[in-house]
Amino acid sequence: MRALLANALLYGDQTRPVRIEAQRVGDRMHMIVSGGGPGPDSDEIPHLFERFYRGRSAAEAGQAGSGLGLFNARGIARTHGGDVRRLDGDRFELELPLMD
Repeated sequence: MRALLANALLYGDQTRPVRIEAQRVGDRMHMIVSGGGPGPDSDEIPHLFERFYRGRSAAEAGQAGSGLGLFNARGIARTHGGDVRRLDGDRFELELPLMD
């Protein structure tokens, strides 16, 4: 979740609030995070969850980062039986099973 929030704050529209939506769907929790920005360029989308991948705009702007945030977030979520996925624009969803 931290990586999704950090990306929303860093790459989102600085004039708009970060939005977090959460809902229970059966035995799963779904959280959607958005920074109100345009999201990644279409040619970058297939690479978003690759280890060490950083988008062109972040690299060109000299923004700090290692390119491990989304890669690690997805790995951790999957270890716990969930997933992280891009929905559209800059909207990302974290899905995890609920604990008993």
